[in-house]
Amino acid sequence: MENKPDFMISYDEFMAKYAQNTEDAISVGGEIAKQAQFFCNHNQRKAILELVFNKKYSEVINAVDEQTSKPISAAKAEVLVNATDEYSNYLIEKTAIENIEQIINSLKALQKGLLVEYGASSL
Repeated sequence: MENKPDFMISYDEFMAKYAQNTEDAISVGGEIAKQAQFFCNHNQRKAILELVFNKKYSEVINAVDEQTSKPISAAKAEVLVNATDEYSNYLIEKTAIENIEQIINSLKALQKGLLVEYGASSL
């Protein structure tokens, strides 16, 4: 298995601390901010990789089929381009962004729960 991405390492470390009851709503907010920064970084990489992928797609779709000497079909082009490193790299970043969004939403829910618990305990 590949190394864990930066955002998962941070989240795993945070959740390990949380499991030991050493984290509060403020520290959850700090982790949300870190995850938001990871989101920005991965989103920027995704944009660059999407441009690279689109260039590759253009090359493949404009290619000539070696077997028939005719323009390559759109269906065949899609299969070929989806097998490229450019597509794999783009898909990894796209998935990372989706995962970060889920982590942020999870942390927001945790933070809200902690704030409600804190509010109830101070009554």
